[in-house]
Amino acid sequence: MDLSQMTPEQAAAHVGRELELGDPMGLERWRGNPAMLVLGWLLGVAAALGLIIAGADNHLGGSQPGILGCLAAVLLACVVMIAVGLRRRTVRGWLARYQAGYAQWLATDPVPSVVRWATVAEVTVTFRTTTVYTGQAAGTSTHLHTFSARPVTGRLAPAVGPRLGNWRLLKDAVRVVGPRVVPAAIAAYDAGRPAAFGPVRVGQDGVAVSAAGAPISWPDVRSVRIGHVDLARGGCVVRSVHLTCRVKPAHRVIEVSGLPNGIFLARVIAHAAAAQGVPVRGRVS
Repeated sequence: MDLSQMTPEQAAAHVGRELELGDPMGLERWRGNPAMLVLGWLLGVAAALGLIIAGADNHLGGSQPGILGCLAAVLLACVVMIAVGLRRRTVRGWLARYQAGYAQWLATDPVPSVVRWATVAEVTVTFRTTTVYTGQAAGTSTHLHTFSARPVTGRLAPAVGPRLGNWRLLKDAVRVVGPRVVPAAIAAYDAGRPAAFGPVRVGQDGVAVSAAGAPISWPDVRSVRIGHVDLARGGCVVRSVHLTCRVKPAHRVIEVSGLPNGIFLARVIAHAAAAQGVPVRGRVS
């Protein structure tokens, strides 16, 4: 099937029928910007600023009408370039969500990458922190950066970036994969086995925050605090788990970013902490 010859709507519906995923519940497109479009925007902004400055400058004398005319002509040419560039924009990729999973297609790969929720064993997300300036003060803002899923058998599916609305996939994973992964992890803890989240282990003897470090015993944990990050268009997801300890270092932070099934870690730690009599602050889901 040559998906490049279809519209994203046709291709998503075709993939859903062929692979028995059902009808698409949502479709995100990624369009490439031709050089003409980018150049038109840049020159258009420069020409518009030139018109404003030339119109407000009283020192140009008789040359002012000629300069204004040239800048107006450049601005008109930029409008034409932008219009042509918009018509030449091509779809570089799309992401379709289905009841049974999702499919991602990129122009560089003729075969779509398909993930079925029923086979997903691990969900991994990464976050990106950027500097935000408000007036004279500088702060930070954290956003969901990539989303990826690993089936029970097979390799990790290609990461889905923010360009294709990965926050929708994250919400789907919490809704569909969470009810399967979280009870299994809690059952492992209750049975005396550590619940594994990559290098992080949550067991009845304590919490191992890294593969090399010794577990922090539950009697040494004073409290647990859950940190969150807001998702696009509402909702939030666990970003970190903070342990306040009676031993040094007094504060340990477990970052969810890049941690397999890290978005479910807080619910398992909260269950274990409650069993050990350790208070938990913050939402666990």
